[in-house]
Amino acid sequence: MADQLDGFRTQRYQRVLVVPEMVTNAAERLDEDLEGDLTVSTPDGVSELLQ
Repeated sequence: MADQLDGFRTQRYQRVLVVPEMVTNAAERLDEDLEGDLTVSTPDGVSELLQ
């Protein structure tokens, strides 16, 4: 999965991994293994990222 997310790293775009609230901690640990910036969000939080 990390390879797939790493492939979406493109300039000018923000990578967002949307996960259920119960697994946000695990997803944030995955973020540490990836190069570049990755934002972890729940489905409810995505609308805030678009503003």
